[in-house]
Amino acid sequence: MGSGRRLWILVVAVAVQGCLPDTADFTTADLGGDRDGAAADGGALDGGQDMFVPQSCMADGDCTSPRNECQNSPGTCEGGECVYATRTGEGCDDLDPCTTSDVCQATGCLGTAMACPPPGPRCDGSELVTSTGGRCEGGGCVYDESRESCPMGCSAGACEVDVCVPMGWTLTDIAAAAPVDFSADADHRVDAGGNDHIAYVSDGGLHYLYRPRGGSWIDQGVEAAGAGTLPKDPQIGFDASGAPHIVFARWNDEVVHAVRPGTDWVAERVDDGTVPAVAGTPDGAIHIVYEDNGLQHAVLASGATDWTITPIRRSDGGFTRAARGDAIRLLADAMGRLHLVFTDFAEDDLSYGRFTTEWSLETVHPAQVLPSAFDATVDVDGGVHVSFSDDAGADLYYAYRPAGAGSWSSIPVHAVLDRMGDPSAIAVTPSGAIHIVYRDEDNRDVRYATRPVGGSFTHDALEPDNGFAAGAFADDAGRVRLVYRAVPPVGSDELRVAEVRTCP
Repeated sequence: MGSGRRLWILVVAVAVQGCLPDTADFTTADLGGDRDGAAADGGALDGGQDMFVPQSCMADGDCTSPRNECQNSPGTCEGGECVYATRTGEGCDDLDPCTTSDVCQATGCLGTAMACPPPGPRCDGSELVTSTGGRCEGGGCVYDESRESCPMGCSAGACEVDVCVPMGWTLTDIAAAAPVDFSADADHRVDAGGNDHIAYVSDGGLHYLYRPRGGSWIDQGVEAAGAGTLPKDPQIGFDASGAPHIVFARWNDEVVHAVRPGTDWVAERVDDGTVPAVAGTPDGAIHIVYEDNGLQHAVLASGATDWTITPIRRSDGGFTRAARGDAIRLLADAMGRLHLVFTDFAEDDLSYGRFTTEWSLETVHPAQVLPSAFDATVDVDGGVHVSFSDDAGADLYYAYRPAGAGSWSSIPVHAVLDRMGDPSAIAVTPSGAIHIVYRDEDNRDVRYATRPVGGSFTHDALEPDNGFAAGAFADDAGRVRLVYRAVPPVGSDELRVAEVRTCP
């Protein structure tokens, strides 16, 4: 009897042991899942709550350790394994922060994926932000965002609509400006948001004027008057973020770059030289071209503290020589390509340069051009537009070079017996209309010429006063804005704005 009983117990033990896999080789795959805890049917194992190692038992009292919160305790021992009743439909936590309404089901605790419908458009300053592609990450919804600049401002999740109101020419002195020195240079540029920027010389110091679109002019000092400084020839450019940069020369022939990292301007010497021009490119670099025994190209890469300076040279018959300039305009198009227009006193012509990895130069006009009498701009496609006065014939001309491998063409804007276009400023609308402000040397008038797309130039006198063009702006909404230095019969010179609007 004793030996028979001992044999019976041994057989039961072997049978129970045979119900379980060898623990050395046991994985979740033995239960229909994978090593990462995923069920064979593709469902999550929820940290081991819905799939678990079977518990062996001898009696119901052995079944007191349910493996997840969706099982009731105690369980029952059935066929040597513990079986627990499921609390189907009761709330639980599936440990997934991106699910909601978690409830117990036969397979364990399962929740519903969190819905992330994109919110409606919203305004961020003057930008319209549109959200798409909602998804849950870490318990919160995230979205892909696109931004659109609103030239007229953004309100209540929509760009403001520009209601065109026709307006005839208005001439307004900039009251915020300091008295302007006689024959001192000024440069006016408009950024992508339609805001005005002017750099000008007053009482031996350099000033900066800013007017936000629809706002009032604000004047700031850039460099105060001081011994040995005396700024001249200022020009404005914009970096990749739209922030203004000013370059100018001092009377001791130093090229200076000024930037405004906070509320105040900071100016630093770049190199010896004169007549600098500046432009920024989308990669964050700042480029300056200036004359110093030949044209020099200075680059301040994004994040850099030192300028890299290389000469700009002409190639002629296998030889190279320095390109020379006594008036310069540097432009960057929407693709970040650099364009250079300058009067080359060594060649007695108006020249143009394109920069890729190096500069290539060509002729715009093969005759001498008044250094102060030209301006240039670039259109949305990368075409270059130039207004200039031919010193030989004294006529005002317009020249154009299309983007790519195009060639220059020029036509007279206003032909006269004596000088007409000293100086001028040019603007082109996105659709291609041309606008030029210039000075009639004979009559001392400020004049305006315009050419609609596909049309011819017409011109008119703005006012019978001596004026020197500083900049021009025009858009397809019918706005034209011209800035010039007016010289009244009595008193100091004034910076003046002429504005007109026609409704398309």
